[in-house]
Amino acid sequence: MAVALTGCTRTTEGSALAAEPGPLPPAEISIFELGGLLLDIDELEAATGLTSLRSTRKEVTKMWDDSPGAVNAQCIGALFPLQIRPYDDSDWNVVRGAMANDAQSPGAPHEHSVIQGVVRFAKSDAAQRYAESAATDWEDCGGETVITRNSTDQPTGWRLADFRRDGDTLTLTTSPLGEPGAGCLRALRAHSNVVIDAMVCGSDLDDQAAAITGAIADGMPQL
Repeated sequence: MAVALTGCTRTTEGSALAAEPGPLPPAEISIFELGGLLLDIDELEAATGLTSLRSTRKEVTKMWDDSPGAVNAQCIGALFPLQIRPYDDSDWNVVRGAMANDAQSPGAPHEHSVIQGVVRFAKSDAAQRYAESAATDWEDCGGETVITRNSTDQPTGWRLADFRRDGDTLTLTTSPLGEPGAGCLRALRAHSNVVIDAMVCGSDLDDQAAAITGAIADGMPQL
């Protein structure tokens, strides 16, 4: 059986030449390098096109858990980033994150908010497996309604819609029920042994969450 192989050699004037090398694979990230992958405010504004952002929490070191009391809790990882429920038992070991918004002063109203997170896995294949599992979960959750409860047990309903996959990047649009014009963008991708998990909320959104995950991936070192 004859099999045509591509990428092995190229020829010119009858002479075989070595194929040009492809792009280098990304290096695996150590525990100590993880926090440095997050975008600073200038990088965040450049990636998203948002302005007047300020840090509201510079260092997130633990997963969150918004699943207790939630309706359709199996979709909590599609709704919010860095949720312990979907990451549990997935061979992750360290999480780092940061939050920002465009409020003029602490506690003042804001138009946009951003959460960016990076989750380190023991090996690259474990991060890839998590991303594939998330893709299935997000697709299954498209069109679902999730109800969460805050610290005072007040419910908020969320509609999940428009799951898409563009190459390595998963995206999903969410919107709070009863708040026309408001919404959030979710994005997630695996790169080397890291899963990048982001959310941008506000009005007039386009692809800002995906832009954040792309900028973080682009900034990761290569071998």
